[in-house]
Amino acid sequence: MRTALAALILGLVLALSLAAAFVLVEPDRLAERASTLARLIDRVEIDTEQTVAVLPEPAPAHQPAPSPTPPQAATQPEQAAAPPPAPTAEAPVPPATQPGTQPAQTTTASPTASAAEPPELVAPASRNVTPPGMTPAPYVDGPMERLAMPPPPPPPARWRRFPRVLVVEPGLLELGDRKVRLAGIEAPPVDRICGKRRCGRMALAAMRGRIRTLGIECFMKGDETDDPVVAPCRIGRQDLALWLVRQGWAEPTAAAPEEYRTANAEARCARRGLFAEMARPETCPPP
Repeated sequence: MRTALAALILGLVLALSLAAAFVLVEPDRLAERASTLARLIDRVEIDTEQTVAVLPEPAPAHQPAPSPTPPQAATQPEQAAAPPPAPTAEAPVPPATQPGTQPAQTTTASPTASAAEPPELVAPASRNVTPPGMTPAPYVDGPMERLAMPPPPPPPARWRRFPRVLVVEPGLLELGDRKVRLAGIEAPPVDRICGKRRCGRMALAAMRGRIRTLGIECFMKGDETDDPVVAPCRIGRQDLALWLVRQGWAEPTAAAPEEYRTANAEARCARRGLFAEMARPETCPPP
């Protein structure tokens, strides 16, 4: 504290010295102010010594803390005003029993066994997250089961293009990794012989000459597993199976459309392909 007061006094002295240096005052007034400042310094020192003398000395760190004094007993009026203790209920003493007799059993009615009420059904807590303007989902009061997703529907059949075609037989085509047999016709095998001609080879050559390097389109599904797949095929808008029937290199099946039957009758009457060495049917119109 003395150091702080000394610093304060020194600051005042320096401030007055600077003020006297920069302000033009008369010598008499400057001497009067200096004597006043000296008296103030003496007064401050006296007050500082008195203040330090009055302050108590700090207690040592190892001095034990004073023990708390026990509370004084309550006065007589306060004890008199205290309420008397409530009487306690004594447990009933069972009567003594004679030797050879059983003690009487006492039954106490249970509050829960008085009436068997069904348990209360509490609806499960739910949180409605349906946005405004939309129909909410149906209410469910039990456990929900996740149903298995149904398999996706098979892709619909459509015309699929195959740029590379290999003719294996007159009615059997190899399209990459699968084979396709033309629907609605019965083509002759390659080793078939009609009289003196190898009509099976001739039918194969006719089919290869028609397709050549042209791509074809077949109406089929993408997930077909049959090998070969029975499907109609075309070049542009020309049905390949119908073309074979008209040229006499194939015959229609029982389930073939009527157009195939008409083309087969024309080929027989004109003695084309397989029917070149056969007699002309009597049902044919005159040439």
